[in-house]
Amino acid sequence: MRIAAVVALMVSLTACAGTTVTGPAPDVIGNQSGGKIPKGVNDMPASMNAVVAHCAKFGKKGQITQMAAPSEGGLLVFECH
Repeated sequence: MRIAAVVALMVSLTACAGTTVTGPAPDVIGNQSGGKIPKGVNDMPASMNAVVAHCAKFGKKGQITQMAAPSEGGLLVFECH
């Protein structure tokens, strides 16, 4: 339940996210349908910027669909719509 609330919050913040990167850009693995960011949960502002930038290349908006706890690897998964 807590993860669903965090995902809902991140989705709502996607509209507010700019393209300014706060640190080194995270490694995005994906295509026009979406992708994943290993350890993306560790730096959410940079990860959100990376999702927005990745999906924008295809004229789409990003939506986070899955987040793992940092103790479980911190994988962030997203889709481009």
